[in-house]
Amino acid sequence: MTISSNNQFLEKTSDLHVVETRPLIPPRQLHQDLSLDYTSASTVSSSRELIKNILHKNSIKVFSNRRTMFYT
Repeated sequence: MTISSNNQFLEKTSDLHVVETRPLIPPRQLHQDLSLDYTSASTVSSSRELIKNILHKNSIKVFSNRRTMFYT
């Protein structure tokens, strides 16, 4: 396969399902538009702490799948 035939292949398959593209807004604008209230911020913070404890095995939470019980 030559480079030109490879480019033709890419052109046929590139962005087949893309309807439109829009530029991303800056993070600062996103934070202003979607500001976090106290309850949401508290939920995010406590969830992050819980996940951190689970990953570092500092939690007594029990997780299971169909075959095995996991104690963390």
